[in-house]
Amino acid sequence: MPDGAQAVPHDRSCAHDDRAREAGEDRGRRREDGGFLLLGNRRALPLLEGCWERLGRTARASLAGSWSGVAYASLVDFLLGWMERTADEEDLHTVGEALADIPARSGQGKVVDVERKFPSNAPDDLPPIRVIEEWTFPEYGERIGPRLVAMMKKSSAPMVMPKVLRAWNISPD
Repeated sequence: MPDGAQAVPHDRSCAHDDRAREAGEDRGRRREDGGFLLLGNRRALPLLEGCWERLGRTARASLAGSWSGVAYASLVDFLLGWMERTADEEDLHTVGEALADIPARSGQGKVVDVERKFPSNAPDDLPPIRVIEEWTFPEYGERIGPRLVAMMKKSSAPMVMPKVLRAWNISPD
């Protein structure tokens, strides 16, 4: 430093505040998106289309791992759609891992498609949650199998695909 020059104090708080604000926005968005996702209602899926694109890497991983304890068909379809639409290799791996974990995480042994009453306090006699359809994991694997196999056959298929196929009892042939 030249004689007589004074060091300019580095205000680390500005950069920290920006990072914290961005992280907070990611957390808030991920919570909101994750909340819609965990409703298990397909009617919420259009609200989530491409939502991962506005999230940072950590928030995307957190969203991919969202889990309510129930294997909702809408969750499976959301994750599968995400894998089909993204070109980000890390996202493909993270989302594929989450999709592969669903059969093992669910203690119910089934995938369910539900419809929730919106608003939940509507003055009617409808149940808050109505089960539309249920499948065993192998049955739902048959349903999603063609989409997964098509991804597997792409030249840039993520390395996680064999694990996803095994988890859902899908033959790559």
